[in-house]
Order: sequence, then C-alpha cells, then structure tokens
Amino acid sequence: MPIYKFYGSKLQEQSEEFETMSSDSDLDKYYIRQDDLAEPILQDDDTTVQKPKLKIRDRKTPIFVRSSSFYEKFMIPKKKKAKNEENIQRLFHKVNLLLSYHKSWTDLRIIQRNYYIPRKKQFVKNFDILRYNIIQRSLQTQKIQAKLFIQKFYRKKITKLKDSKEEHDILELEGIYEKMRKYYNKHKWLNAQKFIFIKIKKAVWFNRFRKTTIRLNSKILVNVFQKRLLAKQFPGEETNFQHFEKNNKGFEFKEVSLLNIINFSQQYSQNHVKMIPLSAGYTNLKYYSASYKKSSTFKDVIEKVRDTYVFDTQKLILQSVMMEYFEEEMFAMPEINFVKQLNDTMWLANINEKKQPQLIQFLQLKHGQKLKYLQSINNDRGISYIQGECYTRLSNHIDKIDDFYVKGYCVIVYEQSPITTLENVIKYRKKYHIHYSQDEILSFFYDSLLLLLREQHGDISTKNYLLDNRGYYLGSAVKPETDDDLFCLAKVLISMITLTSFKNSLNSLGDMEKHDLYDVIVKMLNGSSNISELLSFVKYQEKFEESFIVERQEIIENQQCDFSEYLQLTLHRGNFSLRMKQYEKGLLYIHQFEQILHRQIYKCGNNALEAFQGYVINNFMKYTIEHHDMEEIIQVAMVFYIKFCIQMQVKVRRYNHSTYNINNIQENVKHGNQLNQQFDLIQNCLGDLIKNLDLVLIQLQININLEQITKQEAQALFGITKNQAGNVIKLKHIERIQLINQLRLNKKLIENLFQFRKTIRRFQNQFNALNCLAHYFKMEMPIAAKKIDDCIEIQMELIRSKNQLELTKELKDLSPDLYNYNQMSPKENKIDAFTFQINFSMSQFCQDDPTYFHQLLYYYFLQIEIWHDSENDIYERKAKSFLLMGIENSPTFEYFCSYLKSITFDEIPIQYIRKEQECEIGKFECVKLQKWIEQTYSYQSEYILSTDFQYMWKQVMTYSNLNQNIHNKQILHEELKISPKDLKVQLYLIRIIQQILHLDCYFPLNFRISQLRYPVDQTDRDIYSNSYIAQLQSLHHSITIPFDSWFHSNGLLQFRLYHIQSIFFAFSPKNIENLENSDNSLREIARNAVSILNLQKDNRDILMKIQQILLEDALLLIDVNLKKSQLFQILYSYLLLKIHQNQDLVQTMNVILKEQAINIQPSIIILMILQILLQSQQYDQMEFLIQFCQKSISTKSGLFAQMHENFENDLNIMALYIPNKKIDLNFIAPYDALYQRSHSVIFYDDINIYTRHLIHHFFYIQNFYEVIEYFEDNLNQIENNRELTHLKQLYENFLIYIKVSLGIIKQEKAQDFILSIHSQIQDDNNTLIAAINKHILIRIYLNQKEYHVALQYSYQVLQFFYAYENSKQITLGGDFQIKHSKRLSKFQEILSNFLPKDLVRKTQINQQSNDVYYCHLIDDEFISEILLNHIDILTNINQFKFSFFQVLNLLDKIKNYYQIAYLYKLLSLIFLENMSLEKQSLVQYDQQIMNEAKETIRERKLLINCYQSFRHQHTQQEVIAYNQQLARLTFKQIVYQKFAKKPAKEDVLFLIQLSAEKSLEFFQILSQQQKIINHIFYINIYLILAECHLNQLNFTQALANVDLAEEHTIEIYGKACHPQIGYLLLSRVQFRKKQQELQIQIVKEIRLKSFFDVSQIKTISLLLIQENKTLTYWLDIYKRSRDIQTFFKNVKDVLKLNQNFCDSFLFCDESSSVEDIFREITRLFPSLNYISAQSYLSASHHFIYLDENNQYRQQINQLLNNHI
Repeated sequence: MPIYKFYGSKLQEQSEEFETMSSDSDLDKYYIRQDDLAEPILQDDDTTVQKPKLKIRDRKTPIFVRSSSFYEKFMIPKKKKAKNEENIQRLFHKVNLLLSYHKSWTDLRIIQRNYYIPRKKQFVKNFDILRYNIIQRSLQTQKIQAKLFIQKFYRKKITKLKDSKEEHDILELEGIYEKMRKYYNKHKWLNAQKFIFIKIKKAVWFNRFRKTTIRLNSKILVNVFQKRLLAKQFPGEETNFQHFEKNNKGFEFKEVSLLNIINFSQQYSQNHVKMIPLSAGYTNLKYYSASYKKSSTFKDVIEKVRDTYVFDTQKLILQSVMMEYFEEEMFAMPEINFVKQLNDTMWLANINEKKQPQLIQFLQLKHGQKLKYLQSINNDRGISYIQGECYTRLSNHIDKIDDFYVKGYCVIVYEQSPITTLENVIKYRKKYHIHYSQDEILSFFYDSLLLLLREQHGDISTKNYLLDNRGYYLGSAVKPETDDDLFCLAKVLISMITLTSFKNSLNSLGDMEKHDLYDVIVKMLNGSSNISELLSFVKYQEKFEESFIVERQEIIENQQCDFSEYLQLTLHRGNFSLRMKQYEKGLLYIHQFEQILHRQIYKCGNNALEAFQGYVINNFMKYTIEHHDMEEIIQVAMVFYIKFCIQMQVKVRRYNHSTYNINNIQENVKHGNQLNQQFDLIQNCLGDLIKNLDLVLIQLQININLEQITKQEAQALFGITKNQAGNVIKLKHIERIQLINQLRLNKKLIENLFQFRKTIRRFQNQFNALNCLAHYFKMEMPIAAKKIDDCIEIQMELIRSKNQLELTKELKDLSPDLYNYNQMSPKENKIDAFTFQINFSMSQFCQDDPTYFHQLLYYYFLQIEIWHDSENDIYERKAKSFLLMGIENSPTFEYFCSYLKSITFDEIPIQYIRKEQECEIGKFECVKLQKWIEQTYSYQSEYILSTDFQYMWKQVMTYSNLNQNIHNKQILHEELKISPKDLKVQLYLIRIIQQILHLDCYFPLNFRISQLRYPVDQTDRDIYSNSYIAQLQSLHHSITIPFDSWFHSNGLLQFRLYHIQSIFFAFSPKNIENLENSDNSLREIARNAVSILNLQKDNRDILMKIQQILLEDALLLIDVNLKKSQLFQILYSYLLLKIHQNQDLVQTMNVILKEQAINIQPSIIILMILQILLQSQQYDQMEFLIQFCQKSISTKSGLFAQMHENFENDLNIMALYIPNKKIDLNFIAPYDALYQRSHSVIFYDDINIYTRHLIHHFFYIQNFYEVIEYFEDNLNQIENNRELTHLKQLYENFLIYIKVSLGIIKQEKAQDFILSIHSQIQDDNNTLIAAINKHILIRIYLNQKEYHVALQYSYQVLQFFYAYENSKQITLGGDFQIKHSKRLSKFQEILSNFLPKDLVRKTQINQQSNDVYYCHLIDDEFISEILLNHIDILTNINQFKFSFFQVLNLLDKIKNYYQIAYLYKLLSLIFLENMSLEKQSLVQYDQQIMNEAKETIRERKLLINCYQSFRHQHTQQEVIAYNQQLARLTFKQIVYQKFAKKPAKEDVLFLIQLSAEKSLEFFQILSQQQKIINHIFYINIYLILAECHLNQLNFTQALANVDLAEEHTIEIYGKACHPQIGYLLLSRVQFRKKQQELQIQIVKEIRLKSFFDVSQIKTISLLLIQENKTLTYWLDIYKRSRDIQTFFKNVKDVLKLNQNFCDSFLFCDESSSVEDIFREITRLFPSLNYISAQSYLSASHHFIYLDENNQYRQQINQLLNNHI
C-alpha cells in the first residue's frame, strides 16, 4: 500500500494528476527530478513562464540604485551578508522539503528583496492548501458539467418519448425516469461528502487523504495560516488617491485641466530604491492576456514610442523591392550547370561542380496557380514521389517587364539522376514493336492509383514519369484548380497500350476497344469514377518494373550543335539565371554566346552588339521574307535583353557599393558608361530596324510603282529626312523593288512583317521600361516618371494597332497630295499610314490581346509605384482608377489590385491572402502585402509557423508590428535556439531578440547605469551574460556586412536605421549589462553612420528615438509638416528626457502646449506620461494618475470629452504594469465575456464568476424551465457562500418570478413570496439591488395583472435609473467601472419623457460594496425592459397619454428579439385602445408626422439601393441585419402613412393586426432559438388578434385565435388557479358578448332581405351560437361580398340538417325579433350561454388572491351586477 499520495501541479499539465510514492527513496527521487525539470509554477498575482536559468542559483547580491547617503546608511557589511546568505540557504533547504514542486523564486529574487515578509507571503501562496482548493474547485466544476450534461440528455430523451403511445417507448421512458432518480440520489450523497480541514499540528491533514510521514515544523505552518487570516481580516492601506479625496472633499473633477492633474500627481513622486530590470526572458502572462484589450491608439502610439520598438517603417515601395534583393543575397543558390533537358520543367544538371548529374526542376508559377511541394512517398512500389531541396525566388520588377504573368520561380534539386522519361521509353518500344503486357499495364495502373490515393499530383503525363532503376518517379508540380489526375492517367495508359504520344493519345482510343481496360479508361475520361472504385476493380498487383532496359548514356557536355539549338540553350540558361538571380553565371553564359555570335555567326563589328546591328541593317532583304530569320533576330534580341536585365541589377548593386567605398567610384563610373553605351547601341539598332520596317509598310500602303520615282521624290513621298537617309533602304535598288512586289503577292508575309514589327517595338519598349527602373532604383523619381509615361504611350499604340493593309491589284499613279515638301519636319507619326486607331476598351482588349494588355497593366502599376515613392498626391487617384477597371478572370490584375489595396487604404485583400497562403510561392507574396497592411491599416501581424527557414526569415525580417500573444512569443523563442553560423542567421536572431523584448514589455529604467557605484562580482557577470541584451551585444559584435551588399542600397535606408537603432539599444547606458562595458566602439560606429546618412526632417523622429535610448538632451523641433506618428515619437522622447533631467513636468508641459503644431488628445499625453513614469519606477505617482483619470472620466470631465476610444481599458492595462499591486483582471479574457449574451452558458471554475455570468445570461431567457434547472442547481452550490448573499437573494427572487408566472407556486403561497420581496426592498433604500428587485417585482405584478400596484414601483425604478444615468454615483473597480461608465444616453431623454415632472429630480443613490456582483445587469436591454413594462402598465390601465410615436421610435433602439416582440405587442394594444375615433387624442395630425414619414421612406429607399448595389458582397449576418432594418423601416413607413391624415377605423384595425402579427413572428423566431414550447406571451397576443379579427367581422379567424389562446393556457397552467386564466376567461366572455352583438346585427340584415324564412333564421342563429365553422366561414364571405344568393347556396345543406331539430324546440313566430331568438336559444340550452353569471364567477375565482382594488376584480363585480 502506498504511504503517501503526492499532488504536483504544473502550468502545462492537468490539474488532476497524482503520483503515488511508496517509500522515502521514491520521495527523494521525486524532488531531484522536480529540480531537474525546471518547469514553470503557478503564482497568485503574476503568472509567469520562466526561461531555463543558467547558473541562476549562484547569484548572491542585490542590484540597487541608491543615492550616496542611502548607500552609506543601509549597506550591509559583507560578513553579516555572508551569514544571512547561509541562513537563507538553510531555509531554502527546508522549503524544498516542505513544498511539492519547484521553488517559486530564485536566490536572486530573495536576496534582492532582503526582507522577511515577502518570503512569508510566498509561503502562503505556495502552500498545499491552495493546491487542495484547486482540486476541490476542479472536481466541483466537473460534477456540475457532468450533471448538466446528463440533465440535458435526459430532458431531450423525455421530450421525444413522452408523447409516444408505443409500448417500447413507454418502457424506455420509465427506465429513464428510474435512471434519473438513481442519478440524483447518488449525487446528493456525493455532494454531502465534503473534504474538511481537520487540524494543524505536525502536518496538514485532510479527510480522505493519507497523512504524510514527513515531519515538518508546525510553528512555520501555524504562523503562515495566522498571517493569511490577518491579511483577510484587515483591509489594505489607504491609497494616495483616497487620501487626496479625503483631504479635498468637494473637489470638482469636471473642471480639472491637464496641468492640474500632472501637478497633483507630482506630489507623490518617489525617491526610493530603484530595481534595475534584467532582460532574463520571463514571460508575464497577464501582459499577453490583456493585449487584445488595448486600444488602437495604445498599439499605434504608446507601444511604438518605447525604447524596444526600433523596427523599420516601410515608407517606399522601393524598400520592399530592395529587401527582396537582400533576401536573395542571403539565400544564395548552388551553382547549377545544365547538362540535358528531360521535359519542359526538368533537367539534368551538375550541382556545385559535382561530377554526377542530378535532377533539377525549374517551375515558373503564374498568378492564380498553386504549388505544393510533394513529400517523398515510396511504399516499395514501382512508382513513387520524390522530394527535393527547394529554392524560391519571387518575380521582381525587372522580371515583371516581360514575365508579368508569373508571380515567382522555384528550383527543386533532387538527389536522383534519372535515365530518361516514359515518353522516350514508349518511343523506343514503338520503334522495336515491344508492347507492354497486360500484367505490366495493370501493375503500373495499380501503383499509380496507390500514389494518387495518398496525394494528388497535378501534372501527370508521360514526360513527367522519370525512369531510374526500372521504376518511375514523379516530382512536384503546379496544382490545378480541378482534380484531373485520373483523366491524365487514363491518357498515359492509352499511350502505354497503343504506344502513341501522350499528346495524341485520345485519337488512339478507338484502337483499343477490345482491350480489357477500355471501359475503365472511358469512365476515367468521363470523370465518372474515383480512385477507390478503380482500386477495387484492379485489385492487388505486383510491383511494377520496367522490362524495357534503357542504358544510361554518358553525357558529353561539349557536344556539337547547330546555332539554333545553341541559341535555345543560351535562352534557357540566361532565363534561368535571370529568374533565379544567378547573375554572374548568367553573364558568363551570355558572354560565351556573344563570342560565338561575333566571331562565328555574324563576323563583323568590334563586338557582338555591333555585329548584330550590322546584320540587321545589311540583311534586311533576307529576314523580312523568311519567318525563321525573323525568329532568330527576336531570340538574339531576347538574349541581349536578358543580358541588360542582369547587368542593370549588378550595376545597381555596384552603385550602392560606390557610396561606401570611395576607391571604386572611378571603376564603377567607367563600367556604368560602358553599359550605357551598349544600351544606347541596342536601342538604336532596334529603332533603325523599326524605321526600315515602317518604310516598307508605308511603301506597301501607298501602293505605287517604285521604279518611276527618283530619290528626291522618295524623300518627299515617304518623309525621309536627310539625316535619316543613311540608315534606310535604297528604294531604287532592284532587290528592294522585288521585295515590295513579293510582299504584295503574299499576304502571309505582310502579316508576319506586321507581327515582327510589333514584337521588335515591344522589345524596344521593354528596354525603355528597363531604363525607367534604373532611374527608379537610383531614386531619380522625376526621370523615372517621365520614362514610364513614354512606355505606357508606346504600349497603348501597340494595343490599338491593327495588322491590316488594303492592297489593290493595280498600282497607283503619283499625285501632288502624296508629297511631304517640308524636308525638315517629316510626318510626326509615320505609322499612321498603316495603323488604324480604334476605340480602346479595357475588358475587350484583355480578351483580344491579353499579353500586350497585361504588360500595359504592369506599366500602369509601375507608374503608380513611382508616384507613390515620389510622394505625388496623384497616386491615390490613379490607384483608385486602376482598381475600378474591373478586369474579370485575370489573376494578374487581381494581384496588382491586392497590392494597391494594401497601400491605399481601400480594403484588406483578405480573400487573396487566404488563397495565396496555400501556395509555396504565394505565401512569400503574402508577407510583402502583410507588411503594407501593418502600416496602412494599423494591423498587427501573426507569424505562421513553417519548417521553411527562408519563409520564417522573411516573416521575421519583414514584420514590425506584431500581435502581442503567446503564439508569436513561442515561435520566436523556439527560433532563438538556432546557432548564429552566418550573416543571415545573425540578422535573424537580432530581430528575434528585439521582438521578444518588445513583446515581453521590457522597460529599461530611465537612469544612466554608469552612475551606479556598485562592485560587480563574477556571479553578477554570469547572470548578465545570459540576458537577451547580452546576446544582442554579442551578435552585433560578431556581425560583418559586406560593403557591396544590398543591405546598403538606397531603398533600404529605413532597414539600416533599424539596425543602427538596435546597436544603440544594445549598448544603451540604461542597461545593467553595460555597467562594466567600456567598449563603445560599435556605438561610435553607429553614430558615424547616422552622421554620414545626414538624416533630414523626414527622419527626425528616429533621431529623437536615438537620443531617447542614449539619454542625450534634445530640443523640441516640431512643424506642421510632420506626420502624426513622428509627432508622437518626438513628443514622447522630449518628455522622457526632461523627466530624466528632473525638470518640472508642469513647466515641460507648458512648453509643449505652447507649440501650435501640437494638437494631441489629452488622453494620449496621459498615457505617454504614465509610460515614462513606469520607466522611472514612479509607481505611486502612476497609481494616483490612473485613479485620478478614472474618477474624472466617471464624472464626465470636460478634459476627457474628446478622449480616444477605449481609454479606460488603456488605464487598466497601465495599472497591470505596477508591481506588487492587486489588479482586477475582470476586464480581460476570459472574464470580459462574462456579460456578453450568447446562445449557450459559459462554465467558469470560479463559482463567483460563474454565478454572476448565469444571472446575466438568463435574465432575458424565456425558456423558463431551463432557467429553473440552472438556477436551482447553482443555488445549491452558493448556499454557504457569504460573499454571494445578495446574488443568492437575487436568484431566489428571480425563481419566485418564474414559478409564479408558470403557476408552479400556488396563489396563496405566491402572495407570501411577494411579501418577502417587499420586505427586502424596504430594507434597502435607493440601492441598486433594491431597484433590480423592484424590476423583478414589476414583472411579477404584470403577470398577476396587478397593474396599479406595478405602476408605483415602475415610477420608482424609472426615477432611480434616471438619476443613476445623470449622476453616475456608483464607482466600481475594473470591468464594472467601465460597465457603468458606458453611456445610455439614447434612453435618457425617453426616461425623462415618461416620468411626471414632479419626479424628474435628483435622487441620492446609495452605493454598496456588493454592487459589483450584479451591476452588470444594467445595460441597454435592462433600460429597454423598464420602459416597455411602464408602457404596458399605462396602456392596460388606460393612462397612456403620450404620443405613440415615442413608442414607435423605440424600434430603432431595441435589439433583443423578445423585447422587439414585446414592443410590437404594446403598439397593437395602443392602437386597440384608441380604435374609436373619439378616443384618438394620442395622435397629432401635423406637419411633423408628414416629415417623419418622408424621412422614413427616404431611409428605406436608400437602404434598398445600398443593399442591391452590394448584394453579392454581404455575409449572412449582414443580410439578416439588413432584412430586420428594412422591416422596421417598412413598418414605420406604413404607420406614418396611415396617420398622415385622420385614419379610418379600417386603417387602425389593419395596424393592430400588422403589429400583432409582427410580434408573433419575432416571438416565434425567439422560440426556435431558445426551444420554447409554450409561453404566456402567446396567450396575450392571440387574444389581441382575436379582438382585432372580431372587429373586422372575421369570425372564423377570431374564433381560431381564441382557441389557440385557450390551448396554450391549458398546456401551461392546467387546472391551477392563476390570474392569467382569469384574464383569459374574462376576455372570452367579453369576446362572446361582442361577437353575439355583431352576429345579431348581421342576422338582422339577412332577415331584412327576405331571402330566408323564420325557421331558417332560427336555425342560422342556433348554428352561430354553436359556433358552427361552416356557417361562420360563409358568413365571413357574405360580410365582404354581400351576395345573399351565394350565401344561401353554400349554407342550405347545413340548414337542412339542423332545421327540423330547431323547429321542434323553438316556437318563435315571425313577430319575434332576432334578439328574442338568441335569448330563447340560450334559455333552452344553458350550455350555450357563454355570457352567464357562472362565466363571470369562474373568472373571478382566479383573481381571488389579488388586491380588492384590482381592476379586473372590480370589472367582474360590475359586470355581475349589470348581468343580474
């Protein structure tokens, strides 16, 4: 048997975990293991997660900041200190035996405090009684949850089975009842078994626990418990603010100023010992828990002005461009040399000069496509997936010039080296007529299906099956939008069976009709089969092995090839090098190509470019008629384009390098000039080619005989100037004439010529765009803007042009009008001679010519970027115009739009980001967008955990504004474990440490640490070396950034400033780690870097941040051109520095307030001062300032009239940072959800919190049976809880209300309970609990139909809350103060309207400490119900003397469904009471009603138009909200229209019916939500509808509604005695009476028409009294149509059946009136007399327990007297 059960709880583990110890040795091992684990512990105030400590127990001495006098007076001698340390160590040994988990503090914290009381407090916190309480509460919560679950389960079962009459259902129901009885009996017994604390002697004993064999000193335990009891019995000390209020009674907080507050707070500044914070990596969970409560102002201003926030702000789009280059520099690719191409995406290549070629895959991913890297799958089958190492590159601005469809590139390097592809194997087999066998096909099919079952591939074809070792494998592929793998696999099978190519496989399907797999393949092609079905068909097959042996051939790298093949290879290599940013390798390939081109192909000029130019000029005749030669020129031009793309990016890098290394300036200038000359040469070459082509096309267009004109005539005719003549075709040369004639005869050649010219013109334009980007990268914005304008103009010209010429068979003669005689001014646009302008439509050209159009979109996009970076205001207008283009089905346009939305504050492209996050390349684009969203929308980013280090690096180095949550902290903490092996990791770790310090709210003390005279020993140095700042310093010392790195580019100025600020922060004089650090070399280097950068006013805020970090004096330099964020930083730094210099804060504020450029809300200044006081450790002053502001806000001080949103929460969060202070955490999660009503109950372990939540949740729930179940169960749990006495009372009163309403409590007992609530109210005068109890009492009286009594309490409640709203005298802590500070101003005027003038006065509200438990009930819904109840009372006692339009306007303020239904019911009652035209005094017929009607109609039309315009963009919740709002407006419109003039009776009846039906509609929705079966509400609303239909003479519907009311009454109350039943009976009597009167009138009318004899009239009367449905139905129709013949035709059969019976009993003659007939019938048949004295007596019986003055009792007595 175990001798001791030991309980140990940890933060990450389950709280119910036990360990069993069997011996003392086990116990010793447990303690040793617990010491080694170093797990976090549970603390009371500050729940922390500790970083693993290194040599933490060797710390011995405290770190204090002292004045010299304080130091001399209180410094402990070393000998005495050493002795104290030994004593403390002994005590620690005892505590280690006493406690069952880690020590909750370290030696350093004990020695730092150096006091006795804190240690004893820690004993109390960590004592095992606390652990025991946790167990007990947890078990109780689990019991509650289990009980509720069982109850709900049984209740659902019973609901299903109770109406069933089946025998097995009845037996099952009886079994459930028996189970419930046993369950309740069992748990009653269990709940009675309490764990009781017995005694404290030598150990702590608990009932049901085995006592320990460990002997402990009982004196320690008794002392701990005594101190704990004392702490509970005596209140805390008086706060400074309470002391201020005590000494300044009557102080007017409403008129306080900012300077007053600051002046008062300075009285409580402290000069005590300061604690130097260490960046030791502790995580204070309460900071993270409260972060989401911070206001946007707090996040955007207060958090960003801290020392720890040194992160870069992305001001230019160019910064993100350069950041990509820097990222590519950090993640260099291996050297790749292409050897052999296998298919479109796969090559064999040598990697890093390895001899064995490896498989590489180069993927170019377009916008809209998705890429997912395949995981290696090899189940020892013949076909498998392979996995490689991935290298990613995004498409940059240069790539997008000609590759605008592509979003990124990816190279995957595989270890495998395949022999060939399945495509080639099939060709070999076809050549040798070797077909696959049936077993081989099935094995291949089976293995492929198994693979696809594991994961979809996306690009299956014979080219992608790679052969190696007699098996095939597949690499990664772009994922298609639809799954067509089975379709492609079917084509592969056809190719294998028929030995045809994959491309033509479908054509061969007919050749295999007799094959066994024919039907299966057809199903696969039709999409009518799935993988599971196919596997079941194929069944198990052996592993596939390729039987056709293909030997591996040795690859000869330098094998001979013709020029076209070499040109294609160069294009592949150059394109790959450009896209994957391997610039040096790409230039090497192109240089080799240029040598061959210059020396072996064109053989002219000094270099390849000149050779190309010569070839273009001299061989015009050749390539204009040969399509192949045109293609060659285009491809060579493309090679040169790739060369200049690479050279330009290398040039920009060298340009950046030249700004730092002066010795290389001349070399870079020389290189730049050479590059410019080459660039001009290719531009001129292409320009000359275009001119020559234009000339030929003009000659064709003019269509004349060229042999008849001279050279001078040609110049005049074709617009050739003298300076152009040297570079154009000689027109009279016989070959040129032959060319023109040949072109005239072949239209295909003309089309090729047009396309050739267009392509060359596009290349020329791409060179222009390249030149534009060169100026953009050098930040020459005006030149770049001009260049991109030219590019757009040329691209528009290309898009508008049409490749057509109208040629005639006969040549034209010369005419004077063809000449251009002005030789010096040729035609401005020669291309107009053969280019036809057409109307430009974006969407049309996107379809007709998508390539040129999307290139134009990129140029537009680039133009907007240049305008943005040059701070040109036109960019916003142009960006909006771009977004409004509305190009559909264009992923490229969607990308451009998403990027622009991120920077222009249009909308966050959430859908685009979610879609791209699923792509391995798109997720990198999402990081770029997220950076802009951070700044544009003040959005906080979240890290996405990934195994891809490059992706994690990009996230960390990009995001600046992180969301402060544990998720981000955990990711950063894990990434910090990486070893700093190279530059990219070092930069990565620096950023991580900076982010961790910022997330952890590290506040360095506002003090120069060098002033501290304190000897540091080796222990202290060991402690400091483990801090984050020490790691930061080490990383900065080890880092070396090359001068030619992209890090130094112009666009990365802000990123470099971040790095410089990080250096300043690491070596700040505030850090204790710099106490002995005399090496300031890095700090001086950073200073020099700042001076070299020569920062202008745009970065003045950064200069102030640096001075803030270094505690250096600064001037307040502010002007109106500063941005808000800059102004906040400058102001905060100035305040901090002045407080550091001990300058008077009031004088400093006076200097600030004099600056006219400063227009900041006082609430922001208060938060700044609080944060500075926090850094100065002026905690008393902080606390005073917070409480003073909270009091000022609660009294509606004018100073905070314009405070920023959620300022109260920000004050509470600031209070969290004050150490050793008990803070109410009820304003943060999960407690902030306590008072947010939802469809389900939230369970809390804390019974106090749970009880408060329960009353708030169920206060308006109409499912009374569920409320009873929860409340009774919870009452048992709070039975003995003294703290919840008032809440217990509230629970009991609420249960009384519900049980009285349902008739569960008999009427005689109900009156006793009501009297008990009366006595509670009398004890409390003008208190919140009394007002709530009165409200409950009003509910009871309304249910009991005691309206006159309810009216008294209603006035009291209205008066109380009117005074409550105006005075706000109740001030409570934490969340509740916020709750009561919430304005209910929208009800304030209405409250005053319903109060008599003599009651609209100030009422003294008495505050109670227990108000915190129920004040959360006072919200909008509570005030709404007060008003509705008051209107209900006034309406029922006919004292409603207000305009019903006041009630109608409440529709706009009420959101609760029950209250909306209640309001519609009241409106129907008001209309019903005022149905008579003589009583319509409540309606005012004036112009105001007409104006309100017009306004309502206008709002309704506006709402409809708005919804219809965006109906496809709304969520379901928005649609529901729209429909509700539209219904309210429609209803108000109808009412206003009816009352615009004096309404007729029919109009009022229509409104009564409409209101009642809407009330019923909303309550039915509520019934579905809350699963309500029967409710009192249905009774009242059906009676209103019955009376309405009766007045409309619709007897059928009226009777149906009365029947429904009776059914609900019987189901709810049964045979009980209840006023609701009495009200129903009385209403029914009055209904019958009125119904009979109306029926008599109608029968009289029928009789006057002489269509029925007396016998038939008697029969009709009898049937009407009997409520015959047939007769009643046709009578309703007759009332509307007045067609007596139709009425007779339809009722004659009914009359015949009953006429004989009627004649035998009734002896009335023709002289008898209709009234006599009705009286005779009720006399002869008493059971049909519904208006008898007995009916009144039955109704009176249910009112017997009510007050004698009750209106219904009096009404019944009066009716009885009249009846008698």
